[in-house]
Amino acid sequence: MARKIKEIKNDIVREVNKNLPALKTESGTSEWGLWAHIFATVQHSFEFVFDLFRKEMDELTEKITPGTLRWYAEMARRFQNGDTLVFDEKTAMLHYPKEDESKRIIAAVAVMEGRDDDGRSCLFIKVAKKEKYTEKIQALGDKERYNFERYMEAVKFAGVQIKVSSTNADRILYELSVYHDPAVFKESIEADIRTVLDRFRSEIDFNGVLYRQKFIDAVMGVNGVVTCTLDRFMQHCAADEEGFWQEIGTHTELKAGYFDYADENGAESLVHMYSINQLINDNRHEH
Repeated sequence: MARKIKEIKNDIVREVNKNLPALKTESGTSEWGLWAHIFATVQHSFEFVFDLFRKEMDELTEKITPGTLRWYAEMARRFQNGDTLVFDEKTAMLHYPKEDESKRIIAAVAVMEGRDDDGRSCLFIKVAKKEKYTEKIQALGDKERYNFERYMEAVKFAGVQIKVSSTNADRILYELSVYHDPAVFKESIEADIRTVLDRFRSEIDFNGVLYRQKFIDAVMGVNGVVTCTLDRFMQHCAADEEGFWQEIGTHTELKAGYFDYADENGAESLVHMYSINQLINDNRHEH
């Protein structure tokens, strides 16, 4: 890890004072002291760049080392829908005769170690693609998923159990009570809240965790919002029965790896807008 400039300079000063006592001085502006600072800055820059290089090499090594989780994720991204793998006798590896980015449909992938229903060690691979025109994350089609499963079975290590999932987005239902500054147009604030929540949804990592407080913080960051309460925060997964909603406490894992907001079939996400003056007056009346 790169040392701080001050650490490096102190090491230089310590060695100079030890080996060249005649140069020892308390002045912070001595000529050799300034040179020590310059060399410390250069050394710090070198160590910083070297750390970045080492980190990049470690990530590349882990990604290309066969059998690692990163390798499986990389192989998933290389899947070309509709193409057939061929065996290379020189490398003893399966590969596509021609790389075609237009057929690489896997846009998001997560690989996790775990155990299946029978208790056997298993790799769980969760994937999704992007809709062609909207760039929206969505599940693979039945044929796409079948082709992908056959591909992963072909490239995986012998004896490794793999379970692939690609499902429709989790649905998140929210109901917000937002108290706003009356000096700012209510309609403008409400539109900004929708925009911010859409951005919040898109910025969560695939297969990430949805936190209740971070959702509230996103709304609180909108200009004109004074305070808010999250009255309902619920999740519906693809495997759940229609109409079943699970209350979200502090956080929830995204079963599909991604989510959309509920806005249909009677499950509509709502934003109720109130002037902060109304909240203040209500509190006064209560007391």
